[in-house]
Amino acid sequence: HPGEKQAENALVAKMEKEKIYLTQGTLLQTEEIGWFRIIYAQEDEVLAEGFRRLVKAIGAKKGQEGPGGIGSSDLDSMERKGKR
Repeated sequence: HPGEKQAENALVAKMEKEKIYLTQGTLLQTEEIGWFRIIYAQEDEVLAEGFRRLVKAIGAKKGQEGPGGIGSSDLDSMERKGKR
């Protein structure tokens, strides 16, 4: 799937521009292109900032979801949870 691999590489380039570094699933021998590994062993504030950058990198707008169902409403929920 050359076109899919090119799209995945383009997404990786966008994420790197926003200083997001995720492991591509293809490096972990996933069967499908487009999967990424997210390690979340950080404080809530660090995770919220990382996801904020990820949403920006994938171009999700308020009320929309990007690839994988990540969207601005998820960030809002994380922020409310962290401010208990």
